Amino acid sequence: MNFRLYLIFFFTILLALQNSLAESISLLEKKAKYELAQFSASLLEKDSLHWRADKYSLSDSLKRALENEVRQGFFRSSVHIWRAHAASGMAYCAVLDNAIGKTQPITFLTITDTSGIILFTSVLVYREAYGGAVKGSAWNRQFFGKKTRNAYRVGKDIDGITGATLSVNALAKGYRKAALLGKFICQEKN
Repeated sequence: MNFRLYLIFFFTILLALQNSLAESISLLEKKAKYELAQFSASLLEKDSLHWRADKYSLSDSLKRALENEVRQGFFRSSVHIWRAHAASGMAYCAVLDNAIGKTQPITFLTITDTSGIILFTSVLVYREAYGGAVKGSAWNRQFFGKKTRNAYRVGKDIDGITGATLSVNALAKGYRKAALLGKFICQEKN
């Protein structure tokens, strides 16, 4: 009898967590869509961009190559992406990814063009108790225009934030990793 109650309790908790996760992903997608709309509105060419969402599966070789290049792993073997093609022929790619701060994942969005130049970055969810300054648009703007071959060294190329050293390092690597992936995805034919 106690075992049955335990199983019912366990599956009730599991179902609640699954529903919570689905709501969290939905909320992240809404935040990402808002940021994509903001980016689209800010373009000088004022092309009307239509973002197409997709779940991009990373091949083992691509995943390994990017992780070795940046020295930061992916959480999963797939990431959420958005692609857009402007009337001028320009292509854009947005990558939603996570990086570990001190102990918690930091969820961020990076928008690149076909050459891997970062056009926009935003921290969508910051879960740590300290270091929330990495969410600030002023701090994130320093990545705009960075290329995949640029150095992303904190303290030299990237401004550090007192009390957020691990988060700053994680995001610098994460933004570069997303730029490399964005460049690869933008150049793919589909």
